[in-house]
Amino acid sequence: MNARFLLHLLTTAPKRRQGQAGFSMMAGILVLLALVVGTVGLSSLVASNLLGSREQGSSSEARSAAEAGIDEIIATWNQPQNRKLLVSGQAMNTWAGSTTTLQSPCVTTDGTATRPGGTGQPTAQAKSFGDGEFRDLADPSKTNSGDRQFALVRVTYSAGPSGNTNRRAISVASTKTGGVTTVGPSFTGNFSDLINLDDPDGTGAALPGSNGGFITVEVQGRVMRGGTAVATATVTREFEVLPKCCGASFGSNAATNLGSDKRACGVEFGLITGINGGTHFSYWANDRFTTVNKANQVVNITSMIGIVNKGDTTFDRANWRVAPNSKSVNSAALGTPDDASWWGNINCPQCGTASDKLGRSISGIPIIPGTIALPTIGSETTAGNYYYTWSPNGWAAATIASTYNFPASALTNTSTSTASVTANAFNPNPLMQLQSSGAAWRFTFRTNTPTAPTAVNRPRVEVCTLATCTSTSWENVSDDRIADDFNGGTYSGNTGNTNVTPATAQWLHPDTGAVLGPWVESDTTQSTTAGKVRIAAATDFGDSSNALRFGSADGTKSTINTVSVRRGINLTGFETSGPRLKFQARAFNFDAADIVSVQASSNGSTWVTIGTITTASANTARTYITDPIATAQVGANTRIRFVNTTELAADETVTIDNLQLAPRGGVNSFCEYTATSPQTVLPGFHCVGPLINLNSGGGVRMDTTGGPISFYYSQTNDIRGSTFGNPLISTSDTATIQHFRCATLSDNCTTEIPDSDPYSDVGVPDRLNFFGRDNGSLTGTPGQQFITMAATGTATGKISRAWFYLPWGNLRLRSDGCQTGVDPPGFATNPNNWSINGRIWVSSFRPCGAFHFRIPPSSSVGLSAAFSTGFNPDYVQWTGVDWVARAVSSSRNYQ
Repeated sequence: MNARFLLHLLTTAPKRRQGQAGFSMMAGILVLLALVVGTVGLSSLVASNLLGSREQGSSSEARSAAEAGIDEIIATWNQPQNRKLLVSGQAMNTWAGSTTTLQSPCVTTDGTATRPGGTGQPTAQAKSFGDGEFRDLADPSKTNSGDRQFALVRVTYSAGPSGNTNRRAISVASTKTGGVTTVGPSFTGNFSDLINLDDPDGTGAALPGSNGGFITVEVQGRVMRGGTAVATATVTREFEVLPKCCGASFGSNAATNLGSDKRACGVEFGLITGINGGTHFSYWANDRFTTVNKANQVVNITSMIGIVNKGDTTFDRANWRVAPNSKSVNSAALGTPDDASWWGNINCPQCGTASDKLGRSISGIPIIPGTIALPTIGSETTAGNYYYTWSPNGWAAATIASTYNFPASALTNTSTSTASVTANAFNPNPLMQLQSSGAAWRFTFRTNTPTAPTAVNRPRVEVCTLATCTSTSWENVSDDRIADDFNGGTYSGNTGNTNVTPATAQWLHPDTGAVLGPWVESDTTQSTTAGKVRIAAATDFGDSSNALRFGSADGTKSTINTVSVRRGINLTGFETSGPRLKFQARAFNFDAADIVSVQASSNGSTWVTIGTITTASANTARTYITDPIATAQVGANTRIRFVNTTELAADETVTIDNLQLAPRGGVNSFCEYTATSPQTVLPGFHCVGPLINLNSGGGVRMDTTGGPISFYYSQTNDIRGSTFGNPLISTSDTATIQHFRCATLSDNCTTEIPDSDPYSDVGVPDRLNFFGRDNGSLTGTPGQQFITMAATGTATGKISRAWFYLPWGNLRLRSDGCQTGVDPPGFATNPNNWSINGRIWVSSFRPCGAFHFRIPPSSSVGLSAAFSTGFNPDYVQWTGVDWVARAVSSSRNYQ
């Protein structure tokens, strides 16, 4: 009843007796007052309830905004190009300006280095959350707008050292106003390195999550009314962060591998076999194939690649790409005397897992069949990526042109102080062989780059044949070549290399100094076809070229010092480098008293003998190397001459050919230096690959202190090493080929190269390289290039930081005599007890016995576009490891 209406009724009621009327009126007033108070209280209660309900709704909205903000942040960071933010471990206030530190590690495997989103950089939106500003939930790109907003308050990253089951042992927290706070044990490298797919125990059974982590995000939500915050709420959630292969799906939360995605991923290119239809050998599963990860831990490599034809999808024993197999035969000629018997016992208990026995893995390492086209090496007739073009008419080019004709002991003759010409037996085809003579035999290559190179003292390759080298025991084998082979039939021949440095170092007229002046003989006629000195056809030196005929060539007696021939050469700047002369000669009918001397002079009047041809060479073709030309005779017009310093009878002559002068003394040169190497802007040294025979023990040391070195066996006509019995490189179990590098040049460097030393990208030459032929169709040969290397299980590294790239190479490695039952001490427990450290790309690969291979990290980043032919469809076309956040592991709310 309305209070006003009630009052009206009371005032218009009929009059009663005065007493009754007064009493009734008072009672009415009291009732009226009660009704008014009740109505007001009820209204107040209703209003209060409505206000409380509204406030409760705003708080719920704020929590909802915070929850939705968390979802927005994690969903954004789970996008491929943003995933580094899930594991960055960096301060929030650095994200906006960060570039490479937040870049995605994922790269396409075609070698084009394409990253997610094109650049792999996080989106501006993904990084903007680090500023801590409130953002519109409907449009997170807008700050401080909208009715429902959220802001990232804190992010905490958690992980643990590799293999540590406590994946929260280390935590790194950050807010928008501060740096980072780290709790737990210290670690090296980036925080993201702690969350990886590395095998924690070396068994090859790594699963995603073995080295996982967590991310905790604290987000504040708020509700705005008319520009005023009416409610706020803070929510904290923790997500599990798991590593996965780039480009591969992860699968369901319960997945223990890559879920439904069974494609191969994380393909590495450090170990490739099967090129040109070759095979891989695997019997006992007793080999180790390891690498060193970013956390400096030794772990198994993820895979090796077996090259298959386009359309093929398998590389195993069933299709005869892994040996032994059903087609295996015993063949001593191919070095496989036990293959057939091994195939008959391939199911032995020691033959590994079922996959190993099928030939689809090697000692637990998967073989990934690949249809990739590797970069070509190149040759003197074909284009390629790695072939070095030798200086025309230089020592190396001359060696190749003569089918590697070097004197048998040329590479081991480092004498620079002999009293007479060194008479080494000339062999028409020794094929540049380094031949060990026993366990104490040593041969050292050294790259030497002077601190301040000059035209004379320039970068060079040197060799030493002593067990302990000194400053005087090194011979330059990367010199220039000033030469005359007389093939043109004139006295003005010039068959040396065209890039002699300094440019003045060339033939001169011995009297006038005219550039490219001729030989001047003692006969006044200067005839090349008559007299006591002439040019005549000769077959004494392995070919049918012309040669210089000297002495009694006219059939008459020659009195002492009456027959001579001389020529000048500009050796300015080489006063202290000991220039030497190398030539081939054959004496006819000499007796014990007969001598033809080789002399040098600085003025043409005072001559100094630097060598002699005597009866020791009678009727035998020999190679001669003179003593160094003394400083007093070295100058702007140094003269050299041949002169009879004894009387020669009418039938006594000498044939001289292939005269070569090394201005720096490097008469046995077969290497060159360039400021930039193929496939790299870095300098490098290049050598014609010698045969290395260490079957009798001994060792070859490679000292690359002065820069990287490459050995080339890539000429199309190089048939050396084409049989198992005569390989390019052969070592006994006790022999060593070692690689060293010191901080500064040393005569006896023995500092091993650590795994921490940066390796070259895949497809780029490293510090020590061996390149083979692209072509395999060589007449009379199987086309393969054999390398046979042995080791004892107790010995550590033989070759480190090496790249063997031989498309037709057959690499045979033998440990402890190829005994299958040998378990070398420390083999399974010593992470550095490896036999070879480097990358191997060959046609056929045959490790036998317990071998430990150390393979450097070998993703396809940097590999040339030769991979544009693509991969087998079973490949994930990315390389690298990224991450995904999933499964809320904990949550808590705050007002």
